[in-house]
Amino acid sequence: MDHASAFSRDNRGSQVGYNAGNIHNHYPDPGNPAEDTCAELLYLTDPEVDREDIRIEKGDRTAGTCEWILEDSDYIAWLASDSGSLWLSGSPGKGKTVLSVFVTEKLEETHDQNTCVVLYFFCRYNDEKQNTAVAVLRGLLFQLLRKRPFLGKYASPPLRKSQAQHTLSSLGILWKIFADMINDPGIDHVICVIDGLDECDFDSRKQLSKLFFSDKKSAWTNKFKLFGLSRPLQVLYFEPKRHIRMDTEKIMESRADVKKFIEFSIQNLSLIRDFGQIETEVRIQLLRKAKETFLWVGLLMQELEKKSTCLDILDALEESPTGLTALYFRFLSQIDGRRGGSCSRILRWISEIHRPLTLAELADALGYTSSRGLSATAILHSHLDACGSLIQIKPAKRENIFFRTPMLHVSLKDYLRNIESNNPSVDQFRIDERPSHLEISQRCLAYLSTSMLKTNWTCFNLDHIKSQSPFLFYAAIFWITHALKTPGAGLELYDPLSPFLSADSPLRLNWFLSYFLEVDKIAFIRHYGARRTEGPIIHKAIQHGLRETFNYLTRSDADFQYQNDLGITALHLAIESGDQAITDVILSRGGAFDRSAATWNSTLCNAAFAGRIWGVKFLFENGIDVNKMSVEGWFPLTVAVMGNHLQTIRFLLNKTTDISQADKYGRTALMAAAITGNETVIKMLIQQGSLIDMVDILKNTALHYAALERHEKGMEILHRHHADTSLKNLFKKTATDHQSTLDDVDHVESRHRHVPNRTNTTVIYLRTGIMSSANFGPVYSEVLAWARLQATLTQHRFVVLHQSEGGLQHKRVGCCQYSYTQPLLRLTKIAHETESAEITCIKFSPSEDSLGFYMYLAPSGIRRKIAAP
Repeated sequence: MDHASAFSRDNRGSQVGYNAGNIHNHYPDPGNPAEDTCAELLYLTDPEVDREDIRIEKGDRTAGTCEWILEDSDYIAWLASDSGSLWLSGSPGKGKTVLSVFVTEKLEETHDQNTCVVLYFFCRYNDEKQNTAVAVLRGLLFQLLRKRPFLGKYASPPLRKSQAQHTLSSLGILWKIFADMINDPGIDHVICVIDGLDECDFDSRKQLSKLFFSDKKSAWTNKFKLFGLSRPLQVLYFEPKRHIRMDTEKIMESRADVKKFIEFSIQNLSLIRDFGQIETEVRIQLLRKAKETFLWVGLLMQELEKKSTCLDILDALEESPTGLTALYFRFLSQIDGRRGGSCSRILRWISEIHRPLTLAELADALGYTSSRGLSATAILHSHLDACGSLIQIKPAKRENIFFRTPMLHVSLKDYLRNIESNNPSVDQFRIDERPSHLEISQRCLAYLSTSMLKTNWTCFNLDHIKSQSPFLFYAAIFWITHALKTPGAGLELYDPLSPFLSADSPLRLNWFLSYFLEVDKIAFIRHYGARRTEGPIIHKAIQHGLRETFNYLTRSDADFQYQNDLGITALHLAIESGDQAITDVILSRGGAFDRSAATWNSTLCNAAFAGRIWGVKFLFENGIDVNKMSVEGWFPLTVAVMGNHLQTIRFLLNKTTDISQADKYGRTALMAAAITGNETVIKMLIQQGSLIDMVDILKNTALHYAALERHEKGMEILHRHHADTSLKNLFKKTATDHQSTLDDVDHVESRHRHVPNRTNTTVIYLRTGIMSSANFGPVYSEVLAWARLQATLTQHRFVVLHQSEGGLQHKRVGCCQYSYTQPLLRLTKIAHETESAEITCIKFSPSEDSLGFYMYLAPSGIRRKIAAP
């Protein structure tokens, strides 16, 4: 997963504060992203770059190898067919990945790129961007959109800002987008290659197998065919039409390729005196012991290239065992005893981390510091060298001057996890998954406890942060992911003396803010998130789903009655998270359920927004009124619609007496449905009698919001039920008028693509600013001036704004309901001329949401200086 999903339990109790804020201030939100920017939103990794990295990592393909696949009868039949699946399986080290690179290159060479789209993806077990079903689909969609940009029309609606986060993590939605794209009349034929499906997690492997290889699919598969490569899988969730088995059917072909690889590799030994006299014997011994395994040859050649005489080479060959398992045992046995502990730890970390680390990150994580005239990275190099041929450092194409820790071959990882305890010489290298994740999570927490987060929150992506604290980014994002993989480790993780885990910890608050800054939830942090982090660790255990920590705290007489400044207790969090077991424990231990407390309606809204149907039903059955507005000004039905959870919506729809009830800001459930674009919910609400032409405090109707979000089908439904198209909002705009505004958004975003150093976060602020200006009016030309001139974050200066066509409108931003009137130009001047200064002249109202417009003007260095109210 990506790191966001690890916090799903934490988010569910709080996100209504963020998303509901978007309902209130929806007019700054852009509609659908421009079709040609959808690829940027989907981007996790670029398969084309990954393919180039594989070439760097594994070296160039030996001439003549892999070519047997072009003459294989199953491959030829698959290639000649209009559709269908081809599966190739082989044991570890057989050269499947190099073969997949070769196949993708040949497919691109031999097929007309105007009529056939060639897609590919390379799965990697230790990189979260390459080892899940969601990551695979996002990678394929990214590549498909890069090659056929016009298909962005299928991705644009689901990727609008109000639903982008959900879409990017939803396998079902991503699959529908993919299927719709393949089914487009403009697509003639698609060939897809997926390498290493076995390196995905178990659930993803099962999901992808069923999605891609099942014959029970729609008609679009008639122009789609897929080639999958993996190790033999114990359980297949599909019946491939054709199956190439390298371990049985293609032994001769594999053996011939390995022979060519050996002949090429031993050329590196030719400079050794008299090598010609033993060359034939070396070739015979390598071929005999390799067992058709490229990896075995590659590893042993690394050892032979260290020898300086023919006798040394012959001795090494004679001592070398047959097969990868025996070879790994030998390599581990040869590690210097003085370095055994450090090598074991390095292998453990590289095996279990969730993404490759740079050498600087790994050195910092392991606690190496400059010593004896050596830098921390140089010390790490010494320990890596002690691991011998098991680890090789390669330059990382995507990290410029940095070097990346290598990925252990999956066969080595499997061997380390299955070392038998009766091998004392290598027992210290055995990797036990649970203790390893516990070690990493404990190290992450310890690192955070001594980091700069003790005094302030920060942006992890700033260069000086990466330089000063290389491991901070990984520790902050992934500590809980590792913690969740250590079942039963609550007692070991929980340290009441830890500054991170203590009640009302400033360190934890700063970590929380920094984390959400990384995932672009600025409004959530400012408006709601900061206060929600206050409270004892029992609250965090419930929010993060740390069941063992919760159980330990329960045994330690935790205070279930504690209320934070919002009146929230552990019982509130358990119910809104939908956790019946924890709720029962809290109630049995004296947790009070006072139905008269106003906080329960807020909890009901939180549970409704997150789709926690058990929590919603529990509160309803215990007397909490679903028709009562929460203290924040929301109704459960409206936020359930905004959360897009159909089961919860249906339940509340049957319990709500007035489905047209307007919240504090005049928004109705139908308006929320128009924002999300859920056609089923729109129809359901209209059929139940929802008033179509109601207006909110900005005089926007449901039709306005459907237009803003470019929900054409939603607009059609509203039109069929006679929505009034002549109604104008507070800014004298009809629903139709919003189309011109959205065209301007597209224009600015198209300009953005050619601007260096502009981050995705900045684009969000830019889009928010444009939509704000479309309603505010006076600032519109200022926004477009900044975008049109293509100034970078670091180069932009106050004077740029004076160059806009037609000049600037030096007017205040505020309209009737906004309490602040700080001129934009003053903010811009401060933000871009004093990047290290605190911004104190701007007063933000916690109840309003135009901060995004101010924020987009500021570079990241100043953005993080703006304090939450």
